[in-house]
Amino acid sequence: MEEMVIWEQHTVTLSKDPHWGFGFAVSGGRDRPNRTTGDTAVFVSDVVSGGPAMGQLQKKDHIVMVNGLSMENVPSSVAIQTLKTCGKIANITLKRPKKIHLPVSKSSPGSPAVPRHYDSDEEYRLHRSQDDLDHSQGYDGDSSSERSSGHQRDDRRQHR
Repeated sequence: MEEMVIWEQHTVTLSKDPHWGFGFAVSGGRDRPNRTTGDTAVFVSDVVSGGPAMGQLQKKDHIVMVNGLSMENVPSSVAIQTLKTCGKIANITLKRPKKIHLPVSKSSPGSPAVPRHYDSDEEYRLHRSQDDLDHSQGYDGDSSSERSSGHQRDDRRQHR
């Protein structure tokens, strides 16, 4: 089995307690990057036992947004001040690392051992052969993902 880390995104709503606050501490930020990786994410460094964040946040969760304000690439002071002044409710969007195990597949000679990952549906389509495009009506014919992503499909194919 091969181990891989993926990031899950969650949104939690916390109510501020008069004694505990939101019940968690943050570290990191643009001005305090991770010493090993250089990552500038704001992350949860501690969760107070019995506080509002208990059971909702975990150590190492990356804070992406607080009440709609981006916390990506901000100094630690901005993240802390945003949490202190956001009122009694905090809607927190976070990314959480999750380890998954993938079976190691036997690859045929000449094929890569690791499957290619594409950044977008469009990049995927550009790398498929014309034969694949002609036989993939289930994929190309499904417009639900295009509608939800805001992308429109162009059925006019350019032939070279």
